[in-house]
Amino acid sequence: MKKIIALLLAMIFLFSFAACGDKGGKGEGTTKAGGKDTTSPAASDTGMKFKQVVDEFALDADGHVWKISTVDEPAMISDEKFDSINGGNGMYAALTSDGALWTWGNYPGNGSADKSEAPVKVLDGVKCVSVHSNNGFAILTDGSLYQWGYGNNFKKLRLDGDDKTDILTPTKVEYDAKFEKIYSGGNGVVAIDTDGNRYCWCGTNQIMGYSATQIDSGNTDDMIVNPFWLKPVQNDTAPKGDYYFGQSSTYIVDSNNTLYISGGKGSRLAPFDTEPSWKTFTKVRDNVVKVLCATNGSLIVGADGNLWGWGSEHFGLCDASDTPVQITKDIKFVDASLYGYQACLAIDDAGHLYTFSASDKTPKLVDVK
Repeated sequence: MKKIIALLLAMIFLFSFAACGDKGGKGEGTTKAGGKDTTSPAASDTGMKFKQVVDEFALDADGHVWKISTVDEPAMISDEKFDSINGGNGMYAALTSDGALWTWGNYPGNGSADKSEAPVKVLDGVKCVSVHSNNGFAILTDGSLYQWGYGNNFKKLRLDGDDKTDILTPTKVEYDAKFEKIYSGGNGVVAIDTDGNRYCWCGTNQIMGYSATQIDSGNTDDMIVNPFWLKPVQNDTAPKGDYYFGQSSTYIVDSNNTLYISGGKGSRLAPFDTEPSWKTFTKVRDNVVKVLCATNGSLIVGADGNLWGWGSEHFGLCDASDTPVQITKDIKFVDASLYGYQACLAIDDAGHLYTFSASDKTPKLVDVK
């Protein structure tokens, strides 16, 4: 009997010890990060963090630029660390925290017209840059404006006659004004000086939202804006905000996240596809953060974090529609970009990178290691 009692006591002791050890393991022995149990991490708590996307390029939280491919693994294109990236349609730029300008892609500004796959440093003391479609523009901290790129492009400023030679390194534009911001796209360029005056060149008045006489009082053809002169817009009543250039259309998103449009059929947005907004900017929609323009359609990043889209059946990223339709939900996106006209990169509010395409419209996390 004593042996049986001793055996029972031993079993009770061992059971109690094992139970205490299991309880202690869940409390002290589990790896934690930021106070959260990471034994079964959620997708939003893992992976590399990102802060900006441009076309197929993504800038991570540490400042490195990655090229995101639909067929290859993500690849970091430079060891340099950047504050921001900019560009589109094959031409790209990045700024460091101390104002160094690095460029890659077409017409990189390094003295050669050859494409550069990796960023090259071309200028110091830059506070604002905008590059797109083979032409680049930069504003230095002293307010001076520089340009470079393809000489026979309608966006090139030709202040000295009809010179159509390439500008292979950033070259100062001799002009008295001091500039603060610049926006460049496929169909136009807008510069803003330190007094808030706007200058625009290239395109027609339906694209830029101004009459020709607002740009050049001596212009007898009210349909054409002289594309090569740097002159301030007269009697400027357009809303203040960030510019985005689409196909035969220009968009402005103001500080209240209100979207305005100037242009016509190329926007593929009702009613402007049949009733163009001539020589003015017309209010389109509230709660817009950013506009992404493609040949056959457009996306917008909404203030609600959803992506909205419209366009023809050739756009592919959303159903054919001439009004914005919601194409994502349950993920709050803060930035997005189009690449290849059939794919999208997007960053959520936790800094995670997603991609979706015309063939698979469900956003998927991009695994960047």
